[in-house]
Amino acid sequence: MTIQIGILLALLCAFTTNVGFLLKHRGACAAPAVDFRRPLRSAIGLWKSRWFAIGMLVAAGAFVLHVAALALAPLSLVQAVISGGLVFLTVLADRVFGFDVGARQWAGVGLTALGDPVARASQAWAEFRTGGDPSEQPSGSVRFTSVAGQNRYDFWRVAVSQLQDRPLLGAGADNFQDDYLAGGNSPEQPRYPHSFELRVLGQTGLAGGLLFGGALAVALGVGIRTAFRGSGLAGAAAGTAVATFLYWAIHGSVDWFFELPALGASAFAMLGLACALAPRRTILEPRRPRSNALVGGAVGATALAVLTAAAGAVLALPWLAERDVQRAIEVWPARPDEAFHRLRRAADLNPLSTAPHTTAAAIALRLDRPRTARSELEAAIDLHPRSAYSTLQLAALASEQRRRMEALDLLARASALAPRDGLIDDARATVRDGGRLDALETYDAVLARRAALTGS
Repeated sequence: MTIQIGILLALLCAFTTNVGFLLKHRGACAAPAVDFRRPLRSAIGLWKSRWFAIGMLVAAGAFVLHVAALALAPLSLVQAVISGGLVFLTVLADRVFGFDVGARQWAGVGLTALGDPVARASQAWAEFRTGGDPSEQPSGSVRFTSVAGQNRYDFWRVAVSQLQDRPLLGAGADNFQDDYLAGGNSPEQPRYPHSFELRVLGQTGLAGGLLFGGALAVALGVGIRTAFRGSGLAGAAAGTAVATFLYWAIHGSVDWFFELPALGASAFAMLGLACALAPRRTILEPRRPRSNALVGGAVGATALAVLTAAAGAVLALPWLAERDVQRAIEVWPARPDEAFHRLRRAADLNPLSTAPHTTAAAIALRLDRPRTARSELEAAIDLHPRSAYSTLQLAALASEQRRRMEALDLLARASALAPRDGLIDDARATVRDGGRLDALETYDAVLARRAALTGS
């Protein structure tokens, strides 16, 4: 949420900066001519102009918004949003301040919003070649402002292997982390491959890639055509919108922009705006009988209602389940029975999620209910057999209950799922040497491990 507020402040900064600039321009035009031999008199003349003084105050407010945005969001993200916000300058100049804005001015604004492609390509290549341990990042550093621990080549290699292993349908949505734990070479545990093209191809295969790529190609074709063939402001606005989307797409090809809703939604909104500005042809259709029109309208309305209800259920049920999970986490110390009831309801609302089961197992461990914890972990593993950490926690529970051979079998399975995980290796060595694991301590160690190493 902090980054989204920073993006909003950056947009407000872009808007107020451009308003301040245009106000200062109006005031400067109304002020006496500047005389370089008398700079003090010229400066006083500018400040005596009411519009120039107001513009300076607005610019000061934009500076405050800029500082606030930088305090909440990374520098590279804020600057990208502000540069894209230069479209405000042209719209305000054209619509509010009465300037004659031509195609060259619009093209210049579009190129400015796009940025320096050579510098961005150089930076992306340098980050691509940089690897290392994520622990090298300074404490509290933000992902966008640090290059440490970005093993992009290794991430992309695993994403390509997903496509090679399952070329038609891919590995399934959001299954990258499991494959990376099993086949990656770095100590990181990324959820995404840091490239939206490779994410689509690796997780949905050629079928998903063709569908997604085809939709983008059609939309971009319409947007680009509108930019070049549209008249006046519509063509210029379409060009700027397409340039903004292309910046997001290029940056998202080497980073995880695709996973930030505020950026992805804005980018696709720009692409939709470019398509919406396309000129439309007026087609005269023969009049249909009124009865046919009513029947067609009723069928269309019914189909729309059914689709809307289905989409609402798909979105609402997981949200309700997550709300129950969060509420269970809040109330379990005082009302454990209510917490378990909410988690059972969350599992019914979203039967594909492991969160209700792993949360119930964690609460059961803290309440010293090992049988409940075991059944919940087994349910989580049934849903997600490739979960190395759920398998590790089940092994720790078996070890705590003196089932050594079962614990060793589970630890061997967990090690196969995440062969580079030191926590699993240490637990396996402990049980192999005759020691016992503490299930609650293992769970806390897993939480700390995931907090430290789970990347984006």
